[in-house]
Amino acid sequence: MRRVAGLLAALLVVAVLSGCSVRSDIPPAVPSRVPTGSAPTQPTDGPTAQVAAGWLADGRTIGVVTWGSSSCVPVGGAATVAGDTITVPLAAAAGQRACTSDLAPRVTLVATPAGVDPAQDYDLRVVGSEVSGEADLDGVDGLAGPSAPPTDGPSAGWTGEDGLFVIVTFGSGCRPRVEDAAATGPAEVTVTFARAPRGQMCDMSYGPRGSVAHVSGLQESEGVTAVLNGDGLDGVRVPVVGEN
Repeated sequence: MRRVAGLLAALLVVAVLSGCSVRSDIPPAVPSRVPTGSAPTQPTDGPTAQVAAGWLADGRTIGVVTWGSSSCVPVGGAATVAGDTITVPLAAAAGQRACTSDLAPRVTLVATPAGVDPAQDYDLRVVGSEVSGEADLDGVDGLAGPSAPPTDGPSAGWTGEDGLFVIVTFGSGCRPRVEDAAATGPAEVTVTFARAPRGQMCDMSYGPRGSVAHVSGLQESEGVTAVLNGDGLDGVRVPVVGEN
């Protein structure tokens, strides 16, 4: 009986092998793990979008302007510098909810990296899953840069886009909205912030908030002063650094 069982098993193996031919048109199996160092590079940048930037707070801060939903402002990570290129990572805010479908300029405030000289021109590169793009960040003489002492005073700077400038004010977590910006002199623009909506709840934090304004009709491109009204400000005057 054992001999019969062994003979039957051998015949079964021969039958299986003879009925299964090897096909040359089947590609070889792909390894389940790609060896370290040979993994393909996948793009991590988001959609390419328009970007602009300007100096703020005596060069301690860079205002990075992107276009998108006004209710969903990207959050900036730690900026880095290599040569004449400043790289700024942007990401969606934690817990961000549904965004409005409008298209508007939004400003993200990032600290100027150590070693940057605001008097020099830089290429600013924005990277991240939300948006990516590049902008020229023109140098401005007389700014202290990253070594400037901290301040809670407002400031403003041109972005390189015609008539577009960024503003920093300090207050609660509710970002102020520019209601109007109008030329009130050859080198003066008056900015009016809108009243906060009735019932708006703001956290009690205190820190810098960024706003974007656009003005036309100025006769001068340098030495412009912004007069700020609203949002707790009453006629505060700040220079708009840079050139329009």
